[in-house]
Amino acid sequence: ALYSRLSTPGRRLLHAAVARALEQVYASELDTHCASLGFHYWEAGLWRDAARHLHRAGAVAAARGVHTQAVIALERALEALERVPQDRARDEHAVDVRLALRNSLFYLGEYNRVEQCLLEAGVLARALGDRSRLGRISLYLCDHYRRRGDADRAMAHGGVALDIAATVGDLELRTQTNLYLGQLHNTLGDLRVARE
Repeated sequence: ALYSRLSTPGRRLLHAAVARALEQVYASELDTHCASLGFHYWEAGLWRDAARHLHRAGAVAAARGVHTQAVIALERALEALERVPQDRARDEHAVDVRLALRNSLFYLGEYNRVEQCLLEAGVLARALGDRSRLGRISLYLCDHYRRRGDADRAMAHGGVALDIAATVGDLELRTQTNLYLGQLHNTLGDLRVARE
């Protein structure tokens, strides 16, 4: 009853106070409360904090294998980020949330949305000039198109990922890309290239 009588600014202040109290009281176990924190920061209109906690809530849900819940939290994080003034940190975070969203959408078999997510992330990463993130996106696009049977696109994105891996010295990116390209060449019957 008291809450319903509060003005919108009063409600926002209350939600902000609750979120800050949760962060203090549960500082050592924030993962357990990240969804609540995301909710309260959202209601407080503190979008950057809301996005941060909703992103974490999505990661926690995905780690538990609850990908439907992860998608909801991650999409909400993206909505919060749209309300944050544009700067480099916001755009980097938006790429990272989309990469996390890609993982859960993949497990749910929502492949068209996977592609959309990766293409949006790619636009942001290119605008940022962020080679590491662009390499990860290219890796995932290589795998996506490989699974969809689009060998030309898979090869193109795999080539980009390998180039970036060599440029930035990312062994993990190179290894994963070679795995996907090896599988692709095997499927195409290029066994010598696949073995290499």
